Amino acid sequence: MTNKLITDIKEAEKHAADIINEATREVEKQLERLEEEYENRIKMLQAESEKRKQETRNRAALDAARDGELKERETREEIEKIRQRGMKKKDEVVAFLLNKIME
Repeated sequence: MTNKLITDIKEAEKHAADIINEATREVEKQLERLEEEYENRIKMLQAESEKRKQETRNRAALDAARDGELKERETREEIEKIRQRGMKKKDEVVAFLLNKIME
């Protein structure tokens, strides 16, 4: 009877060790799946972040180009105004000189 009790205890210990080992393997598998899932989420978030950054860069480049075009147009307009004022002043000077010569 004592031998049977010892044998039963050893079997119970082995069975408990098997259950613990199986539970440990299951936990490890779950952790691996979770790790893979989180890595995929991180990659997805990084891709979304990069996409947003690229969109922001594209918008900034477009805005800069528009600003450059606007400044260029404003500069041309200013140059034209100055040229017109210069022509007007030149005409006034010529008229003044002709008027002085004719006097």
